[in-house]
Amino acid sequence: MKLVQKFVLFYLLLSLIVMSLGGVYYYVTFTQLIDKETDYELNGQVNQLAGLIKKDLPYDSLTDYRIDIKQLRDTVGIKESRSFADTMAYHHPSKAVIHHRKINKTLKIDGVWYRFKIFESVVEPLDTFYGTFKATAAVFLLLTILSVLYSLFISKWLLRPFHESLNKIKDFNVQNAVPIVTNVTHTYEFRKLNDFIENMTHRAVRDYINLKEFSENIAHEIRTPLAIASGNLDLLFQDKDLNEKQVEIISNAQGALNKVSRIQQSLITLSKIENEEFKRDKTINLSEMINLLKTEKEDIFELKNLEVSTSIAENVSIQNDPILLEILLSNLLQNAIKHNVENGFIHIKLTQEGFKISNSGDEPSSSTETLLGRFKKSSSNSDSIGLGLSIVNKICELSHYELSYMYQTDNKTHEVSILFPTSNFAQN
Repeated sequence: MKLVQKFVLFYLLLSLIVMSLGGVYYYVTFTQLIDKETDYELNGQVNQLAGLIKKDLPYDSLTDYRIDIKQLRDTVGIKESRSFADTMAYHHPSKAVIHHRKINKTLKIDGVWYRFKIFESVVEPLDTFYGTFKATAAVFLLLTILSVLYSLFISKWLLRPFHESLNKIKDFNVQNAVPIVTNVTHTYEFRKLNDFIENMTHRAVRDYINLKEFSENIAHEIRTPLAIASGNLDLLFQDKDLNEKQVEIISNAQGALNKVSRIQQSLITLSKIENEEFKRDKTINLSEMINLLKTEKEDIFELKNLEVSTSIAENVSIQNDPILLEILLSNLLQNAIKHNVENGFIHIKLTQEGFKISNSGDEPSSSTETLLGRFKKSSSNSDSIGLGLSIVNKICELSHYELSYMYQTDNKTHEVSILFPTSNFAQN
């Protein structure tokens, strides 16, 4: 529901409450006003009748169907009094019993006590209630129609600058390196909002460009000295005069350089994933890719004496970037090899719903959720850089895959599952 619609809805709810209370107030006020005017009229009629009696006009000649005058004989302790009340009485013109207002007044006229009862028909309370209700309902209906029309006007015209800015934000992509330029508006709040949007996108584009240049520079500047150092170590390693201790030192240095190189490549990959530099718009045959990666690793499987079993559905295709998917699957397969045990197993399963890889291995030293973060390792293995699962996690987040990683203590098995979203999944 739009903001304007919510505002109108709350406004109408508040109006309904206020108008309902106002209707009750109008009903009570009208009823009291009618009773007051009727009482005033009835008292005036009594005074007129009393004046006629003073002029020796027989009191019984003044009575009719709504006027009752009686001369009181027992006057002990009697006092002049007057009271008004609502009552039901027969109404001759309408020939029905309807609501009346009645005065009951006792007067002493020329030493004689009289009791006057006069009835006056008034508007039925139920009619007054219905009348007030109809008037309130009509006003509320009119208010509702005007409010809806007003909300449409607000949404279409007054909020047009806001919607224009919102559409520009939706189309904004920092990778295009083009800041947002908003339209001119004369509304103060929207002008402030547009200024903020323009400043924010300018900063985002500038930071993105600086970060990208920094990453590219770092990647280039580190790669070259690493390659030189690695080459020099290879040359030293070929020296036949080296003793066993020197060979060990050179081997350790070469391993450290390789690890730095892998960290550099992994961090660059992570940066590219977070910057969404991959276009995930190609249809990839996942079955073929998994079989190919498995074939490429067969030598390593054999070298580590790992038993590999697969259950791969044929021609399973998914929409993504092929490089991203290859990185994801390679990292998972590499982890299954690296963190396995001697004579262990690896099981790979692909269905139309998702992918799962299981492998034997020791229990991780920390929780499986923690291992999805950067530089988190499941063991003290110095060969591990702790970025493989982090990259897998980022790719799954970017691709809207549901990733789960668990360790089954009973059979000492690591299990990583990926559930593909239905919208991105297809089968040839």
